[in-house]
Amino acid sequence: MGQAKFNRQMHSALRSGEMTCIYCGVAPALTVDHMPPRMVFENKQRPDGLVFPACKECNELTRDNDAIISWFSRLYYGGFQESVSPEFERLSRAMARYPELTREFKFKERLRYIRNAQGLIVPTDMVTVNVGPITRAVLEQFALKFALAMHWHVSGEIVPADVPIWVMGTTNYHQMTNRHVRRMLATFQAKEVMRQGIMTSAGQFAYQSIYVADTGESIHYGGFRESFAVCCQVRPAMLSVLPPSSIRFRRDLRRPFPYLDPIAQLEG
Repeated sequence: MGQAKFNRQMHSALRSGEMTCIYCGVAPALTVDHMPPRMVFENKQRPDGLVFPACKECNELTRDNDAIISWFSRLYYGGFQESVSPEFERLSRAMARYPELTREFKFKERLRYIRNAQGLIVPTDMVTVNVGPITRAVLEQFALKFALAMHWHVSGEIVPADVPIWVMGTTNYHQMTNRHVRRMLATFQAKEVMRQGIMTSAGQFAYQSIYVADTGESIHYGGFRESFAVCCQVRPAMLSVLPPSSIRFRRDLRRPFPYLDPIAQLEG
């Protein structure tokens, strides 16, 4: 099915109230959610595709997160050229609402050499970014929503509320300095980009999903420029193995996000 036809069918189903929110799995889906959000892309020029039925609450819950992720995705060596653009300045002004979050960012020394995914030492001029606990929470919560969306994308199924979801967000600093992270990311070799005519998401966003129909398990990767990546795994088979205290439940998406008030969160 073409993307245009899919979009028409989705909007028709939304208007008739036939669809359920893929995030909460409970409320009627009355809106369309874009994953990744449009503001991640330059001038919001986002190729069509990767749109998902969502209730108004779940859609609006992540507005602040979308702004943070969009700003964060532009923080890498090549991205510093964007710091003179009105778009980057607008996102930077929005970050003033989160002073504790922005103070966490540590721009590391420029790396002269790195070890790539193949284990070879190669020259580089990359400036890396390291982050603290609030930003890690942002990345993990974004990865959680990404997992729910991409699982529905590849399976057509909403993740049941009690199914555990493993998520990880990794910055370019971790990718360049942690061999375990490099090995994990190297497993995603068939990355895709979004396409619409001559417009693509190349250089801004790439993704890959693997779905195992027999077990209902799915694995997902999303890479955002050279700034950060998220990896996640929906693991139905682990329900009978993991104790409840070790499971990250899907319902976490419904709670007030911890980074909406970073200062109160730190003081708490």
